[in-house]
Amino acid sequence: MCAKKAKIFNTEKTEQTEIKKLKRIFQSLLSLFALFSLVKLFWLRLVRVVVKPLQRKGNRNEKSFLRLFYFRCGSRFVANLKQRMNDHNKKLSNFVVFLFGCGFAIFLSEIVLQVYLGNLDFYAMHDPNIAMTNQLPPGLIRGVREKFRYSINRQGMRGDDYPENSSTYRILTMGGSTTICSFLDDTKAWPAVVQQKLPRTADGRAVWVGNIGKSGLTTRSHVLQMAHVTPQYPTDAILVLSGINDLVMRIWGDENYDPHFLDNVENKRELMFNTFTILPDSLYSFYKRLGLWKLARRAKSYSRNYISAESLLAEIKRSRDLLRYGRAIDTLPDLEKALEEYAGNLVQIIKAARHQNLRLIMMTQPVWWNPGLTAEERASLLPLGSIGYSAPSIKYDYYSVEILAECMRLYNDKLVSTCRQFDVEYIDLASRVPQTTQVFYDDCHFTEFGAGLVADIVVDYLDSMPPFQNDSTERDDEPFSLSQFRASHE
Repeated sequence: MCAKKAKIFNTEKTEQTEIKKLKRIFQSLLSLFALFSLVKLFWLRLVRVVVKPLQRKGNRNEKSFLRLFYFRCGSRFVANLKQRMNDHNKKLSNFVVFLFGCGFAIFLSEIVLQVYLGNLDFYAMHDPNIAMTNQLPPGLIRGVREKFRYSINRQGMRGDDYPENSSTYRILTMGGSTTICSFLDDTKAWPAVVQQKLPRTADGRAVWVGNIGKSGLTTRSHVLQMAHVTPQYPTDAILVLSGINDLVMRIWGDENYDPHFLDNVENKRELMFNTFTILPDSLYSFYKRLGLWKLARRAKSYSRNYISAESLLAEIKRSRDLLRYGRAIDTLPDLEKALEEYAGNLVQIIKAARHQNLRLIMMTQPVWWNPGLTAEERASLLPLGSIGYSAPSIKYDYYSVEILAECMRLYNDKLVSTCRQFDVEYIDLASRVPQTTQVFYDDCHFTEFGAGLVADIVVDYLDSMPPFQNDSTERDDEPFSLSQFRASHE
């Protein structure tokens, strides 16, 4: 029984194998038939396109037929290839002509720009030869005219061009935004007023005052200015107004503040590019020496100096929002290391001035911060005391006005003590400038009246010492009396 079942099983298995073989044979036949059909179609196409035309010409010789056959196929391939190459070459030639035209235009522009802009081999705080008229919205900034002129001379500083002759008593003013006075007219910034009001020296020399201030500069940058800018322009005296930006740098930096910043070579190099708008071409990469790059940089500088009403309103709103929603802090920050760095930078400035045989006069920083400010007056302050201030979307804690005033006093005291230690001239502006709305339009920036008052204090000091005449009766324009100012506003 088992043998019978095994025999039946083997028979069924053999039948299945045969069926699979038949299927494979059938599939192979179908494939061959499909291949034959394709060959037949190709041959018919070949006969219609190649053979029949040859037969019509009487080319029945087999060798001649093959030669003509290959020639016909080759000529068609070559003709198609040539046509494609012609189309490609035409497009390529047009593209080459376009590139050549662009290259020639860039080359010609580069020659013109290099001749016009020249080879820059000096340090400058701003791009030279800029003149613009800014328009502020009415009533946006009190004590400042709505339409004012802002210009930069050939040396990249605010004021008249530097006088090459030594028959002029030359003064450079150094500082941050309270020195450059960006929102004041050329004739109303306090360095310009000092030039207007100072009389001739005792030996008959006229006075020139150049303004190399720049918004945001700290004494770190002033050290670099003394090393690179003042040697370019021989001067008789340097006026330095500093303090506010060093304090703000410490507060904004918070835990990231580095008192040994200038000890790092890379940091110092980065600071140079942030301090100076123009450096000698030798310090730039090759592409940054090109005239087109210089033109783009000049356009950027122009747009940066041009004051947009929209951006100004947005920044003021942002500032007020920070102070409105943040939390006031009434404890003093740790300023020990910051004050040590500040004093160290002042010492470096003093040493550089003595090395260059320059008269150095330092000035304390006057501010509006005082406990007597009303709520309305506090609302017009900037977020200079915001801790870690950077992005507008974050609510920052900020130091109160009382704490900021105490911090600024510590910085001013450090400047005075350093000047006394090294026997350097100084003017204590902070103790002589009234903290009123007539003088400041925000935390530390001067109105036109305030700038004029600062200029009067500086002129009084300079005019009382050589090389100017001590007799103030010879002046055409008497300085504004501080006692008169206080009396008129009490």
